[in-house]
Amino acid sequence: MSVVSDLTFDSAPQWPHRLTATWMFPDRARFELALVGGRPADRSNEFHLGPRLFAQADANSESVELEGESRASTLGMFELRRALFLWPQGFDWVAEGALRRCDLFLEPAGDPIGSLVATLDDDGWPRSMSVRSADGSVNATLTVGAWASTDGREHPTELRLEMAGQAVWTERVAEVALNVNFRDDYFLPVDRIAGDGVGGEVRVGEITALVVRAIPLARERREWSAALEDEARLRGEVAAELAGSGRILRPTRLMQVDGQGRPTAVLLALEEFPAGPLPTGWEARPAGRAARLWFERLDRIGAPDVARLAAQVPAGGDPPPPYVRIGAEGGPSTLVQPLNGVQ
Repeated sequence: MSVVSDLTFDSAPQWPHRLTATWMFPDRARFELALVGGRPADRSNEFHLGPRLFAQADANSESVELEGESRASTLGMFELRRALFLWPQGFDWVAEGALRRCDLFLEPAGDPIGSLVATLDDDGWPRSMSVRSADGSVNATLTVGAWASTDGREHPTELRLEMAGQAVWTERVAEVALNVNFRDDYFLPVDRIAGDGVGGEVRVGEITALVVRAIPLARERREWSAALEDEARLRGEVAAELAGSGRILRPTRLMQVDGQGRPTAVLLALEEFPAGPLPTGWEARPAGRAARLWFERLDRIGAPDVARLAAQVPAGGDPPPPYVRIGAEGGPSTLVQPLNGVQ
């Protein structure tokens, strides 16, 4: 599973962040936290592959293998989020009245390093979930504000994080992909692997409805470095046009591509569907299903990849062109082919 969330820190609401959390069975996980529109130096990663856990402060720093308390606390944060999004699967929950508890282990035959405790609502879904140290003290709590369903799996869509009793951020889930498939090196820092690339199979999942505006790129700007420069410039110009209208742009960076995987247009999306008629130049793209591939580098996207996704389009279908969701600086990007048409 991969979950992309937009974060607003209580201490710095003017600096939106994005968290990409990915899990694969068994014992593989990766968290990537990035400042929206920031530099590679603004991105941090945490990795979990088997018994080993790593942290990387930014894209240019050497990674550190975690030991002792840091290893235990980082594993607890991985498991807290995994347990909430996969509820109730994957953990041996023990009922304690309205609570459910399970122990956490660094080693299968070792002593517990802590526990997860879920507080349930009247329907049996977690209202909140905490990760606790071995001494019972609460390290972090995620409180759920709303739930939704993707491919038949219920998951949170609004969350609030507290750590050591202090509010940290509010969170809105932007995208959920089930059954993702990455090579093991995706769950290791770059400085601990040889080679490059994410790989993986085509995955089909849900996408949310969007109101988008496609702005074509000049022919001479249809390569990635120039296209990303234009995206940043156009985003600023359109945001200025929308100022005072009550409409704002989503932080998600999207780029329409052609059959060769080259960028052809900047896609800007509104944060919310506007009431009444759509603004001139904007179109509604409905929620539905899409085929996806993940890439560590944009310049690795090519015609064979676009063709693999196009093969998933139903016979007679007429969906929008493929696009790329640009990863947080230095992180993996997603090639997306919607499978249903425009409203």
